[in-house]
Amino acid sequence: MKKLALVVAGLWLTGAQAAQIGMLASNHEFNIYQDGDLVETVFSQDSMVNLELPSGKHTIELIDMGPMPTSTATPSPTFSPTPSPTNPVVIDPTATPTPSPTAEPTVQEEGLEVFVASYNEDTQRNRFQVIDASGKSMAPYIEVLEGVPGEGQVQVADLDGDGMKEIIAFGASSTGIVLEYWNGMGELLQSRSTLSRFHYFDIHLQTCDFDGEPGEEVIVMGRNQSGIYRFEAYDSAGTAVATYPSIILGYNVIQGFAMDDVDGDGQTEVVVFGRTNQDQIEATVIGMEGVDDPVTLFGKGYSVTGDGFTVDLDGDGVYEIGSVARNGRASFRLIVTDVYGQIRLKKNVLSSKFDDQVSACAADVNGDGREEIVISGRLGETGENIVQVFDHDGYQVVAHTYLDAGFRGKPINLFSDLDQDDSLEFIVAGRDSLTGMGAYQVYDAGQTEMVYGGFLLENGLVEDPKVMAKDVNMDGVEELLVTGKLNGGAYAVEMRDIEAGNVIFQSVFSTRVLSVSAGALN
Repeated sequence: MKKLALVVAGLWLTGAQAAQIGMLASNHEFNIYQDGDLVETVFSQDSMVNLELPSGKHTIELIDMGPMPTSTATPSPTFSPTPSPTNPVVIDPTATPTPSPTAEPTVQEEGLEVFVASYNEDTQRNRFQVIDASGKSMAPYIEVLEGVPGEGQVQVADLDGDGMKEIIAFGASSTGIVLEYWNGMGELLQSRSTLSRFHYFDIHLQTCDFDGEPGEEVIVMGRNQSGIYRFEAYDSAGTAVATYPSIILGYNVIQGFAMDDVDGDGQTEVVVFGRTNQDQIEATVIGMEGVDDPVTLFGKGYSVTGDGFTVDLDGDGVYEIGSVARNGRASFRLIVTDVYGQIRLKKNVLSSKFDDQVSACAADVNGDGREEIVISGRLGETGENIVQVFDHDGYQVVAHTYLDAGFRGKPINLFSDLDQDDSLEFIVAGRDSLTGMGAYQVYDAGQTEMVYGGFLLENGLVEDPKVMAKDVNMDGVEELLVTGKLNGGAYAVEMRDIEAGNVIFQSVFSTRVLSVSAGALN
């Protein structure tokens, strides 16, 4: 039975306040409502929960949803609670929440864990939370990057090659740039300074198998005031395996990354894309052996509207470098070069009638071992969203429309083997600009007929969602993990059954969600 545990009506706070609420049922799940909107789900430990009360005048409701379940029941994303009176609780607005990093986890559903990184704008703290395959929190949220006042970068990677993912947190403080490793139980494994205190502009965090040894490396980059970038790669022990202190890229903002073996040495290189101060679009390759000379993809006058990517055109395991851009209001041009700048493919693709925002990626669409290039965009005159697929010779092998004309944002495209049958599916997603409704469609790669489709975050979005596919519950079929900002200002993380279209779980966060991923974390 759901019970109203607390209502704070008309409480005026001049600033956000941390609070501990006691005298609650232990190991129960509680929904937190602010002015009638669900903003967070927490669970009690030792008969207490930790909350953050927002500034201003609000009505806060705490709903007791009952004991944390141990079954495989799926929670309803549209549940509307009916409160009833219960015992009073004690609230101390001056108390500081102390989420235990070693808190005992709940009994979890079989499958992978979902990792959610977020940022609290009121407290200026970065945090992460681990959710099981049914949407239940495994432990209280864990705050990271102490002393970093702004939004950091938090993601997961298998650093030591044991199949379990670690959490990497990265951000700039007033005294330097901080890099932290955590495990999925919320234990801090390591904290160190990185880059230098001068390279705090345009900082980036990436992960890949950079040195060829088991496990992934942590890649960090940052720029100083003189426009010089510094690159560092760290292993699981926090030891630097590569450091390049002075990389002159010729631009002030990195526009994208790709990670693949582009020179045929059997190791992964980092490809950095950007626009130079001379208005050229370039790619710079960084590997264990050093930094290569930049490859010029487009000259002056081209605007970057697509994505930089890597593509294995001939199926030999050595990747080429590609990008899409347009010259003024002309048509879009596709360029693919090798690591030395030799052009492998050059072709005009989407016409001048397309909107500026396009997406480009590569995948082996037809299963012949060679990757095709997939480019999608919106035809401005009619509103049609169109995807084009080109083979290694630049021949268009398929083209079709997708979604409706109301989906105006940058196309969200991904390829995945949804049903583990060794053939790829093509997934497109977006947000209807009129209704705010998210939607997705699934096609067999290289085919024009839709096989699945449905809605996403049906309570309304104010910006385009982020979408990934992963077999979270380990049933042999991948699910969609969706993140988006809702109309009320809260953020939601949703997992959906792709074939049936139904919601498996939806969790709402009052903090700004930065990233979502899935893997073995505990």
